[in-house]
Amino acid sequence: MSKISTGVYPIDKLLDGGIETDIITSFYGPSASGKTNIAIRNSYNVSRLGKKVIYIDTEGGFSLERLKQIAKEDF
Repeated sequence: MSKISTGVYPIDKLLDGGIETDIITSFYGPSASGKTNIAIRNSYNVSRLGKKVIYIDTEGGFSLERLKQIAKEDF
């Protein structure tokens, strides 16, 4: 089973190394608990590895500005 880091050590530790590859992963929880940030950060990390990402936003929580902020953190 292959895993990809979320880029956030405490979350990777909870997930025993990261998010599994080749499966659909869902995050759920209360409002403002960081679900969208985790999804955006993980999507960014996977795309940096040259892999394809499908991000499905069913609630309109995706923020292009937040994606830009995450990308700038790497540089």
